[in-house]
Amino acid sequence: MEDKFNEDVLKLIQDYNEIEKKYIDNHLGNFITESFSNHFSNARGRQTRLSSAQELFKYADRMHEKRLMINLNEGLCGYSTPSEFDEFKHLMEYCNDFFIKTCNFHTTGSEALTAAIAHKRALNHFHPNAKNILEIGPGSGFLGLLLNGTKYLAVENTQVFFILQSLLWSNKRKSYNKHLETPTHFNEGIDSIDHIPWWTICLSPIPTIDVAFMNNIMFELSKWAF
Repeated sequence: MEDKFNEDVLKLIQDYNEIEKKYIDNHLGNFITESFSNHFSNARGRQTRLSSAQELFKYADRMHEKRLMINLNEGLCGYSTPSEFDEFKHLMEYCNDFFIKTCNFHTTGSEALTAAIAHKRALNHFHPNAKNILEIGPGSGFLGLLLNGTKYLAVENTQVFFILQSLLWSNKRKSYNKHLETPTHFNEGIDSIDHIPWWTICLSPIPTIDVAFMNNIMFELSKWAF
């Protein structure tokens, strides 16, 4: 079972790398490729690509390291509702099981998860009826795990995060589609995820959305990407 999982991860990594290269070589100009490159991570010397499932644990809290108390006190204003606490507990257990399975490493992703719960609270407050949600730069992917009952479109420009998101989401939503090639259609049903990398967002129409959500990504991409 473990060997099969590792083989599937390696196949996903290989497919991502090969298809990204194909699009860069044959479909995209230098300007687009530069605009969607990892300017922030490259400047900080951060790893943006992985070659095996064993590396995934490093990205559970990526971009939120040492921010647990900040997220609790500022992002969540020092409290959680009973439903938020239940979601937090459930997803901590899910993430810990996931990272034990993939990396033999105990981590709950609590720092990124508390940020995601704060983001969901903000979405529910400002857009309580939103059903068609676009997130640009989902990072560790935890907000996508929380947005049950929505049509969720996720755009990612970093290989390692795309791989992690795909693995976390594929078994948690009613319908999950990743579009490494330019999509011809998107999910119509509620409780679905359409997952696209940076190169296909440049070449495909975006379906009708109610709200677009961006967090740290606004400071991590070139301004030309927008």
